[in-house]
Amino acid sequence: MASPRALALLLASWLLPVSAAAQPAPSLPPRPGAPTSPAGVSAAQVQAALNERPVLRLMLLNLSLREVLRAGTVKLTPNTALKLRILLAPLSSGATLRPDTAGQTVTNLLAALTPEQRRAVEGNMQSREDRARMLASQTRIAGTAGPVSGVQAVLYLLVPGGRSVVDRLGRQDDLNPYRSNAANTDILSSLLELLK
Repeated sequence: MASPRALALLLASWLLPVSAAAQPAPSLPPRPGAPTSPAGVSAAQVQAALNERPVLRLMLLNLSLREVLRAGTVKLTPNTALKLRILLAPLSSGATLRPDTAGQTVTNLLAALTPEQRRAVEGNMQSREDRARMLASQTRIAGTAGPVSGVQAVLYLLVPGGRSVVDRLGRQDDLNPYRSNAANTDILSSLLELLK
């Protein structure tokens, strides 16, 4: 037999208006100075940022190229692998990496691939961008001078080396991430190894 208290609670729950139970809890406004989620960053905005900063695009391309090669999604002929090695090898030795050099390297790397291979690499890049945009829309990232822009937050999540390398490249646009950032150094060395 149920206790009188349990019966009273059950009866009270039946009597609650359904509309009151269905109403969402009130949301509080964000605290002043609190980081905000960078929702609504479009793919076009991310592409524009990558076009303005070709070193970032090169880092993303090399990461995606490594991943499709590791997964076996892309198979290269020995001739293509050699071309890619020749294009990538100088990245590890230069003290600096100028944006125009990075842009030309991106163009040359993509030109060395067949259309199918290029689509696979670009598809990997696009899925990474989509994932970074989704994560950025759900994340709050604070900067030293307040909240960061939505595009900046996406770049932090998208580019190997994250915030550290993106911010350093913002201050020094000819920084060579393949000499100054462990994540990118590892990506390049493992990519070159896959191309042997």
